[in-house]
Amino acid sequence: MHALIAGVAFEFIRLSGRYARHPIVRVLVWPGLQFQRLTTREPDLTMCEIAIAALERVAWMRRWSRSNARATAFLPSGFRPMMDRAMQEALKKVEERFAELDRLLSSPKSPRI
Repeated sequence: MHALIAGVAFEFIRLSGRYARHPIVRVLVWPGLQFQRLTTREPDLTMCEIAIAALERVAWMRRWSRSNARATAFLPSGFRPMMDRAMQEALKKVEERFAELDRLLSSPKSPRI
């Protein structure tokens, strides 16, 4: 039964996107859009800062893993701890930035979510 409901909902969303300018589709979609407008809001600056920091962390880790995956695979085991230390230092900087953002969020001036 869930699969049937999910399939119908998917098709409705797909077709409503295709025929978004049609007046009947606008009438059918309007209640859902109003509910979405009621239950969501624009992110504030602290939310944006956290999102940017998280994306930077993921991007850095992806770049590091791509650039070093092949190089570290063939290194003797004595060199791997040096690579691990470099990554730990970089991650420590990222964690410090997250701690700073956390302090910003917990300050009395920041809006509560």
